[in-house]
Amino acid sequence: MAPGDNTCPKHPPAPAPLCSGGGARTGTTAAPVRAAPGLLAGFLLLFPGPRTQGAVSTGIMGEKEDMPSVSYEGITAALECSPVLSCVRHLIQKIFARLWKTYLSLVSILFELQCSELATVCQRLRGVKESHQIAIFKILAAILHLGNLDIQPERDGESCTISKQDEHLRNFCRLLGVEHSQMEHWLCHRKLVTTSETYIKPMSAQQVVNARNALAKHIYAQLFNWIVQHVNKALYTPVKQHSFIGVLDIYGFETFEVNSFEQFCINYANEKLQQQFNLHVFKLEQEEYMKEQIPWTLIDFYDNQPCIDLIEAKLGIFDLLDEECKVPKGTDENWAQKLYDRHGGSQHFQKPRMSNTSFIVVHFADKVEYQCDGFLEKNRDTVYEEQINILKASKYPMVADLFHDGKDGKTGPLAGKMASSKVSIRSARPTVKAANKEHKKTVGHQFRNSLHLLMETLNATTPHYVRCIKPNDEKLPFRPCAGIHSDCSRNKNLPTEDRTAKSCR
Repeated sequence: MAPGDNTCPKHPPAPAPLCSGGGARTGTTAAPVRAAPGLLAGFLLLFPGPRTQGAVSTGIMGEKEDMPSVSYEGITAALECSPVLSCVRHLIQKIFARLWKTYLSLVSILFELQCSELATVCQRLRGVKESHQIAIFKILAAILHLGNLDIQPERDGESCTISKQDEHLRNFCRLLGVEHSQMEHWLCHRKLVTTSETYIKPMSAQQVVNARNALAKHIYAQLFNWIVQHVNKALYTPVKQHSFIGVLDIYGFETFEVNSFEQFCINYANEKLQQQFNLHVFKLEQEEYMKEQIPWTLIDFYDNQPCIDLIEAKLGIFDLLDEECKVPKGTDENWAQKLYDRHGGSQHFQKPRMSNTSFIVVHFADKVEYQCDGFLEKNRDTVYEEQINILKASKYPMVADLFHDGKDGKTGPLAGKMASSKVSIRSARPTVKAANKEHKKTVGHQFRNSLHLLMETLNATTPHYVRCIKPNDEKLPFRPCAGIHSDCSRNKNLPTEDRTAKSCR
């Protein structure tokens, strides 16, 4: 190859491409400009992505040229034309080889995990026997069948039936090992016990739907508690624990077009956690500054205690809700009216202008309008005793054990050892009582107790926070939305100088 000649003897130079302005480039300037697209094309083969075919920026002259079809032979030939680029070629080939081996290894691992059922492997490692795993899958399948029951209302509107041929009811009873006729009867009837007599009363279709939903949630909750207890047993160690590390996945603040009881509970938990966050971060940070004698102006941060009092204090929203649930003919509309009368003057409570069955709570993050429809029934979440008794009589031991008394994981010699080895701190969840008593508490009451115990645990530890930012509403990668980020910071209601550091949970 002649000195100063940039052409390759094996591959004659391609025709000089046109500049973006329409003029032809000379042969002396074309070669160095084409080197960059060649390397770029090689990396594009390694890391394919959404690119438009056609113009590719050279990154040297700020111009774009038409990129011809790329092949491995063409890239290899281009790299052989220069000693430096030849070295780069060998380096790229090594990278190719290593990436290919890594890729094959990952594919092999994922294939093996899929074939051996990843969930099953993980559960086996945590001390759940294979027979129990099969029972867990059966119970979960039964819950799904329970949700598909075909409930037919009668003409009088006061009763309903479930067909004896309903395949979902048959599958539900078969998977849980309970008597079909008994479950069919007590799904549509309830027992009323007085001082002198016992009545069997049919239920309306809506009442049966509510009771069915409550039963499904109760079965799932009992199964969840069982799994947690067995994981704790598998992780048990006789060594005395002096400290522990806990991970809390904080609720995300929720506001939708229609907000109901679920969103109210979640946002109430957010209020409590936000208060703990403010007190911990601001108080400790400012104490540290004062201890180091650093000039500092105390920050008067937002206190959301009035909003928390509105929800959980005496005669607050939860108290009035529980009170209305005890009334024989309590309704969502009557409860809404009591809220208007009691909290109409509160700065954190508002009544919508165009509705008499909803209310607005001014949370730390935003105003949220809640629809009262369904609050009472969701708070009651009534599971009838007769249905629980049928599950207790299941022919499958695991199903029966889920609903028998004393299944709180605190009995037996192992439980005693585990209790003695734990850190001296109050439990972060309430003790699971007998099924026939626990399910009679309202959901709001249970949620408040659980949240208070969680806050006691957090206040007895040293928390550290991982700050997360929601990138976009579509849950898509590599699509940050600046508007969401500014909303996240603004909704924290924190001082301006501190907003950018806080999380949007």
